Amino acid sequence: MRHVRRKSIAIVAVFLAALWTTMCIRGVSRPLPAGISFSGAEHRGVPVEFLVDLTYQRDSGQVVEQTIFDRVFQLIDRAERFILIDMFLFNSEHGGDREYLPLAERLSERLIAKKRASPDVQITFITDEINTFYGAYTSPEIRSLRDNGITVVVTDPT
Repeated sequence: MRHVRRKSIAIVAVFLAALWTTMCIRGVSRPLPAGISFSGAEHRGVPVEFLVDLTYQRDSGQVVEQTIFDRVFQLIDRAERFILIDMFLFNSEHGGDREYLPLAERLSERLIAKKRASPDVQITFITDEINTFYGAYTSPEIRSLRDNGITVVVTDPT
């Protein structure tokens, strides 16, 4: 009886492994859906700059080293024709008692200031549905961007 049970388990395990392998091979070998793949000309880029935001505890307390948004703000200020930002979690909503820098507010204010100072600069802001709470609410930051002539695109994951 034990021999039959072990043999049955082995057969099921081999079947599942074969099924999993087949699905993996199928997944990596099938072509991408139409419209999501783009092949363009090769362009020389600029050297890569590594930016980091760190928040950690030291004996003296909390240490915050933020460089990413400082650089983003510099790039916004220098833009001459077009700004494209794709931002996840762009709202001031957060739980808990911890204090966070108001980055969504600062970024929206900076983009609005740029639009007012340089109305010919096209600004497109892409975000996801979580920032509209899946259509139930529009964050003040997104509303403010739209009210000031900035194109806001909320992606549809379906």
